[in-house]
Amino acid sequence: MNYKSAFLLRCPAIPKVRIALVGLGNRGTKTLVRYAFIDNAEISCIVDVDSQRLARANKLLRDSGRKEALTLCGPDAWKEACQLPDIDLIYICTEWRTHTQMAVHAMRCGKHVAVEV
Repeated sequence: MNYKSAFLLRCPAIPKVRIALVGLGNRGTKTLVRYAFIDNAEISCIVDVDSQRLARANKLLRDSGRKEALTLCGPDAWKEACQLPDIDLIYICTEWRTHTQMAVHAMRCGKHVAVEV
């Protein structure tokens, strides 16, 4: 399909959106807390360069009554998240200069993408 405008883009409904959250700094952590309470959204994978942030994020998920997410750690771990077949949405909460590269790669992998700013 060729669309001239994103306003005309329609995708089939996803009953439960499985999210890979990339970047668990201040904004990423706040996003995780907000999304942990949305019924039809599941934080399935969390990605960061800092393993301590990953541990804190999984604790926040457990504390909210949700199951822990798959953790991917390292500077290129976000690419691995884009390849996971059970992820619908890559939610990018990293430093702004990385947004375009990550978003384009994720879309090329067939994922929906959201960027925090």
